[in-house]
Amino acid sequence: MKQPTCGLTECQGKPMCPMCERHKARDDGMPGDPDERYLRRLVARLAAIPLMYCDDGEAQGEQHGISIDFMRDRVADIDIKLQA
Repeated sequence: MKQPTCGLTECQGKPMCPMCERHKARDDGMPGDPDERYLRRLVARLAAIPLMYCDDGEAQGEQHGISIDFMRDRVADIDIKLQA
């Protein structure tokens, strides 16, 4: 049975190590790493956006017309949106 190869540029098609498997994106668009999902939810709580939706693993909010999906947006985009 052939082992799946890593799609990361740095790995150059080598077989996936356990760390690559953990960080591989899930089908629902959320990060694969449980620690990253946990940290993203913490940031969402700290942002304290009114009417924040945090159910079944999601973390989304909207304020002043700016919508943030803390689980799927890139970290740089979350930072820019929070500063706006």
